[in-house]
Amino acid sequence: MAKFVLKRVLALIPVVIGISFIIFAIMNLTPGEPARLILGPYASQSDVETFNQAMGIEGNFWERYLNYMKGVLTGDFGISYRTQNDVLAELVARIPCTLILATGAAAIMVLIGIPVGIISAIKQYSILDYSSMFMALLFTSVPGFWLGIMLMLLFSLQLEWLPATGVESWLSYILPCITLAAAFVASLIRITRSSMLEIIRQDYIRTAYAKGASEKRVVMKHVLRNAMLPVVTVVGINFAIMMGGAIVTESVFALPGVGTLLITSVRMKDIPVVMAVVMFVAVVIGIINLLVDLAYAYIDPRIKSKYSARKR
Repeated sequence: MAKFVLKRVLALIPVVIGISFIIFAIMNLTPGEPARLILGPYASQSDVETFNQAMGIEGNFWERYLNYMKGVLTGDFGISYRTQNDVLAELVARIPCTLILATGAAAIMVLIGIPVGIISAIKQYSILDYSSMFMALLFTSVPGFWLGIMLMLLFSLQLEWLPATGVESWLSYILPCITLAAAFVASLIRITRSSMLEIIRQDYIRTAYAKGASEKRVVMKHVLRNAMLPVVTVVGINFAIMMGGAIVTESVFALPGVGTLLITSVRMKDIPVVMAVVMFVAVVIGIINLLVDLAYAYIDPRIKSKYSARKR
């Protein structure tokens, strides 16, 4: 198992390097100068040249990319063009907000999506099944920004129960977590339901019922455990997307997270910040995929036996 983890971690390195090169190329080859965007269209040429010299925006593409990656290897992600602050410090300051948002949304997704999907599969073609599928399709179709605005209008402006924007207390995360989790809950319900139905139709499940096992024992002992692999995959992928793709939710609720940092930096062509955020998201996705693969070994003993066989 340790050898497998080491291989996956080492395989992540060229992936991050490749992603960094692509993003660096896109940011440098697209129209617009960072100096002009940050200093304004009326800045003099001398001011632009001074800015470029101070920020190290000189030399050809390869020189700048190699110099940047040398800094990354030593833990130096550069200085933000926009704020003149250390990029790594800005990113670290934004991570807790996004982490809380993603964790809260993932908790809502799991606590609602999996139980509803299980019940929907067990009670197939019932009113509960049709209702859950209708709600799943509805929340999948609803845009996140619209849902967030509607929740603000209801719970913040009319009822005055929760804050609308900003991060004043833990209450400020309730509406953003619900908004971010809505579409993912819908997808998890569908995946859980379809995975459960596929297992329920297997011959060994019929055999378990024929032997007199109770429905609770069959569902919890045989069906649920075997149906968890695709569910765990979806939960892991969704959490990774939440960590790197909560841009809309953070923008609607004015949360100081990684998503708002990324979108602001892209608009201003703040290349060091964009590079740091994208590489951070790539590493997070790689780590979460690794954790999902490790979870497979504990959910399904057959996968764990394959690892043991390879070790021998």
